Amino acid sequence: MLVALLALVLALAWIGVPRLLVRDQRQTPQDAPAQVRGQLQNLRDAALASPDEFQNPKDGSVLVRVPAGTFLMGSQEGEADSYNDEKPAHEVYLDRYWIGKFEVTNEQFERFVAETGYRTTAEVKGFAWVWDGSEFVDQPGASWRTMQERWGPQAPVVSVSWLDARAYCEWAGGRLPTEAEWEKAARGTDGRKYLWGDIWDSSRAWCHEASGGRAHPVGELPAGASPYGCLDMAGNVWEWCSDWYGDYPSGSVSNPSAQVRVLIG
Repeated sequence: MLVALLALVLALAWIGVPRLLVRDQRQTPQDAPAQVRGQLQNLRDAALASPDEFQNPKDGSVLVRVPAGTFLMGSQEGEADSYNDEKPAHEVYLDRYWIGKFEVTNEQFERFVAETGYRTTAEVKGFAWVWDGSEFVDQPGASWRTMQERWGPQAPVVSVSWLDARAYCEWAGGRLPTEAEWEKAARGTDGRKYLWGDIWDSSRAWCHEASGGRAHPVGELPAGASPYGCLDMAGNVWEWCSDWYGDYPSGSVSNPSAQVRVLIG
């Protein structure tokens, strides 16, 4: 997971809702609530009718198609700037799916809250985990609303928990991506180190040295697009995945699913 973990080091220290994901599956999980099953099926039907990308009418997210096939996930032994928990590199097969081209914005999350009356974990507990320029601190009164006031409606929503991210995705008719789905969307199938290739370029990502200490509106750096057209997958904010944190397998796997939750991006 070299792309992902390097992005963690370089990203701004805020955690946001990531990208909506829809799988190309004929059967909707039967343990899902009836309303969620209906939304999933409607969104899946729309995805299947579009060859490359489409817009979700529920929340306005643009989703891009990632074709079925294998990719190399993780980092090779001895690879520079890599971490032990992103090894060994291993081959992963994934069915076709669609993933959000952009991170979920404050404007989109506000629509979700207005429609459902949802209260985030930070709002319930009265504080959020915030980067103060040198370390993470628990800041009383902080929430996605205070960060929206700070960064604006088109910045990615932050100060949300994994439960908040899951609730949003279910409302929008999809789900959180797995770590493998996120990484394939970011690095493609050629084993590249970064979204755009193998050489780091700080002009292509809102990383520590380029961001000015703030989150930026989504999609402002098209030169940092992934092979499938996803933006801001390196830098800007961290993104939740559906998986628990765990060791990588030593051999090939197919459609790994959701052991600590994974932050990425």
